[in-house]
Amino acid sequence: MKTIRLTLLSLTLLLVTACSILPEPTPQRVYQLPDQITTAGQSKQPGATKLSLRVSTPSSPLILSSNRVLVMSEPNQLAAFKGVRWSDPMPQLFQARLVHYLRDANNWRVVSTDDTPISSDYELVIRLAQFHAVRMPAHAPGVQITVNATLVNRNNKKAVSSQTFSELAPANSSTFTDLLHAYGTAANTVSANINTWAKAQVEGY
Repeated sequence: MKTIRLTLLSLTLLLVTACSILPEPTPQRVYQLPDQITTAGQSKQPGATKLSLRVSTPSSPLILSSNRVLVMSEPNQLAAFKGVRWSDPMPQLFQARLVHYLRDANNWRVVSTDDTPISSDYELVIRLAQFHAVRMPAHAPGVQITVNATLVNRNNKKAVSSQTFSELAPANSSTFTDLLHAYGTAANTVSANINTWAKAQVEGY
């Protein structure tokens, strides 16, 4: 019995020692999209339309459904930056930027999301198709964002129009800091183009 107790004690000490020498996990730095929103040149008259707009949570391919920061370093190959993460999964991250832009532009009576229990006249159904940095040999560094948008009339449940919006924003260098800035630029450009397009679809209503 004494031998068994000594053996168990020895095993316990070995396990504790092994645990103590395991490497510490690398801390994850968490990032939001840079706050570069500008609606310069956009119509900002209150009441520019009496219509309300809901922005649905974007769908996406499986690889875009996480909060990893993706980079394309070889054609058609995506990998994750080490040690960094987005503050939210990529679809929610883009949705938040788009909603922020639409509200700041002030072209809609109300801009809401699908987790807000209020009615709306129109809904933007979004699919996030691309959301990655580009850092390939012989290619200028940048960020690619592609969004498929469908504007739906919520009164009759019919699609009004669909459009694909794509932006490749250049980065000053391939460093993460410059690529992060390009993410903000690309997201703002796509958001501005969606706003202009959606407004044009409902003019006269």
